Amino acid sequence: MLTKTPLGETELQPGRRTLGLRERAVLVLADGTRPREMLASLYDGSAAPLVDRLLELGFIAPSSAMAREAQREPEQATHVADSFKIVRPSLGEARLYLFDLSERLLAPLDKHLAEHFREKLRMARDEAALIAVANKLLEMIAEHATPERVSGMAERLQRFFPDAMMGPTQFSKAVT
Repeated sequence: MLTKTPLGETELQPGRRTLGLRERAVLVLADGTRPREMLASLYDGSAAPLVDRLLELGFIAPSSAMAREAQREPEQATHVADSFKIVRPSLGEARLYLFDLSERLLAPLDKHLAEHFREKLRMARDEAALIAVANKLLEMIAEHATPERVSGMAERLQRFFPDAMMGPTQFSKAVT
C-alpha cells in the first residue's frame, strides 16, 4: 500500500504545482488503501514510471515506511528531509506549458499567430531555443494581458529555466 508523504500532502495544497497532471492524479489516489500495482496499472499500465518517480522524489511511500518514519526521533526525520533534492522540471514539461499558454491566450485572438508559436515550439529542441520562443510568446501575450498576469507567467517559466541556467533578465524583458 502506498500513501502520501508530508511532501505529497503539501504538493496537493492550493497554489502548489510542481508535478504534472497525471503525477498529481496518481498522488491523489495514493491514500494508503491501494497497492503499488493498482496505481501502476492506471492509464492503461503506463503509470508505472509515474509511481516510480513519485516514490523516488519522496511524494509517496509504502505505508509501512510512513509508520516507521513517524516513530523516528525528530533529528533523524530532519536529516531525511535535508537530503531531499528538488528535481527541475523537464524541457518537455516546459514545452507543454508553453503550448498551453499559446492555446489558451493566443488562439482565441489570432489562430494564425497561435499556429506560428505551435510550430516554433515543435522546432525548439534545446533549452536556448525554448527560452527564445518563451520570450517571444510572453511579448505577444504582454500586448493583450495585464502586467501582473504576464509577470505571473514569467515567474512560472523561471521554474523551468532557473537563473543558474540563463541570464537573470531573460523573461523580465517581456514583462516591461
